[in-house]
Amino acid sequence: MGAATAIGGMAFIKKTTDRSLSNVDDYIVYLQVKHSGSLKYQKAMASAMALYPEMEGRTDIAMKNAARAAKKKK
Repeated sequence: MGAATAIGGMAFIKKTTDRSLSNVDDYIVYLQVKHSGSLKYQKAMASAMALYPEMEGRTDIAMKNAARAAKKKK
């Protein structure tokens, strides 16, 4: 049984969260910006990666893409 299944499945997760989880890179940026200063950040990232294994190894890419997108908006 996977992590998502253990907590009710992906439909349940999307239904009960206030964040859009359809884009992994946006979720990575959100976690980094909002929670990187927290003592539990590493544990939160590990939990998120258990739900979204495709997050692994994408933090640098997601942050660089977000920085590029922010520069374009200026």
